[in-house]
Amino acid sequence: MKLHLLNPTSGLAINIARISRKLKLNIVVTEVEKLDGLIIVTSGTPDDIVLSMVCYHSNGDKVVGIIKSPKTRFGVVDILPTVYPIFSKIINYNN
Repeated sequence: MKLHLLNPTSGLAINIARISRKLKLNIVVTEVEKLDGLIIVTSGTPDDIVLSMVCYHSNGDKVVGIIKSPKTRFGVVDILPTVYPIFSKIINYNN
């Protein structure tokens, strides 16, 4: 699985790019036409590391977008009605 960083200037994106570069994981892609999914991260750095390793070991052809939620834990449920209409236009459901 590859990650497309939806907010490349965020701390999450910087951490994932750094982990990918240092460990030579090659999991970050910069240009995509459609995404196969969306990951919303609600916590900090431990999630960055774990997510990078899981994506690397998945080594599939799927590309998912990743973004950090302004809220933590179950607070992300409150922003889903706002996020879904925006990202449903770029997510590929045909797979």
